[in-house]
Amino acid sequence: HPISVYKDPKTEKYQCYSGQRRLAALEKLGHEKVPVIVREPMKPIEAKIRSASENLQRVDLNEKDKADVIRHLYDELGSRTRVARRLGRSLGFINRYLGFDAVVSEEGKKIVSEDKDITVDDAVKVYRVNPKSPEKKIKLLSGKARSEKNIIIETIQENPEASTITIQKEAEEEIERRRKEAEAVRAQREFTIYLPDRYVAGVQDASETLGKKEEDVVSGAVKEWLEEKGFV
Repeated sequence: HPISVYKDPKTEKYQCYSGQRRLAALEKLGHEKVPVIVREPMKPIEAKIRSASENLQRVDLNEKDKADVIRHLYDELGSRTRVARRLGRSLGFINRYLGFDAVVSEEGKKIVSEDKDITVDDAVKVYRVNPKSPEKKIKLLSGKARSEKNIIIETIQENPEASTITIQKEAEEEIERRRKEAEAVRAQREFTIYLPDRYVAGVQDASETLGKKEEDVVSGAVKEWLEEKGFV
């Protein structure tokens, strides 16, 4: 995007509202003149809104910078609904980044901005319980699958004062437990068995005599037969 400027009606001076980084870089390189697009005069608040809207469209804008842009605009407008409407974003989007800005430490914001594995929502969930060493704890989420991240976050929320090592150990144990549980469920299969009436009556009698469910009687009989025949 080109560098864009506007004339402030009060000061009659031109202000840059888009491409500030490029302008700063060119000034640092010693450029005395740079090509710009001059927009129509506007109030400073309108310039800030345009700048914020354009900045949020940038693919290279990290999470911390997004939060900064939205917070600065919120400070100007004083209403989350107005910020959302002026930026053309949902109220949920605005709340998400204002929460991130308010709850997460500067170091935590930097970690989230540099590690794409850790989301804004993940960081907020961790920081909201005010855990011990939060920066170390959110790093545990890096490189993990979504289901594993959820378990780590749950572990932190349940015991925020625990050390990072303890959280990691307990989370790994829970991940392994759930993995085995899922494997056991996958290993089980359902079969539909059609039996003649006399066998159905036999299953019913066995169920009453043994005090077991009918499906357990059938399952036990099948297992016993498979073992007897040497199939298992």
